Amino acid sequence: MIGTARSNPRAFARQPLWLDAGTRDPFDPGDRALAGALRAAGVRIRVSKTAGGHNRGYWDRHWKDYLRWYATRLARCRA
Repeated sequence: MIGTARSNPRAFARQPLWLDAGTRDPFDPGDRALAGALRAAGVRIRVSKTAGGHNRGYWDRHWKDYLRWYATRLARCRA
């Protein structure tokens, strides 16, 4: 995905992007590289970092945030 972000960032520019991860997520280096590549290409991406890791406890604490974000984007879709 990082390679695509660097070589074809427009592939990511068609929809709103939100990257959410815990501060102890083992994928943090990849998250940072992806967000950096997209931002360098002018693609807007929202990045949220809060306490936690890459596990069910983290996701369970954030379900309401995820559902609210998706509901807002889906409400803007055209049929």
